[in-house]
Amino acid sequence: MPEIVVPTIIGGTLVAVCVMLILRNICYWYWRINERVLLLEKIHAQLALLTGKSEAVERTVWDCPKCQKRNDGVATSCDRCGYRRMVQAKT
Repeated sequence: MPEIVVPTIIGGTLVAVCVMLILRNICYWYWRINERVLLLEKIHAQLALLTGKSEAVERTVWDCPKCQKRNDGVATSCDRCGYRRMVQAKT
């Protein structure tokens, strides 16, 4: 009997986690959470430039490593594929 219970618990847990991840992505897509995050990051970067805190934002043009799209330095993510780059503050 215990030989059957352990695989059943592990299998049930894996199925539950997969279903939760799929539902999470559907919710993010439906309410456009990912797009909101990208827009807020762009707004933050542009406000940093306007308020004189431009040292926190790199102004260089960068190429997306996934889709090779050229992006401006203010953008922290690629508009085409959604790749998010890490922006390091200059000290």
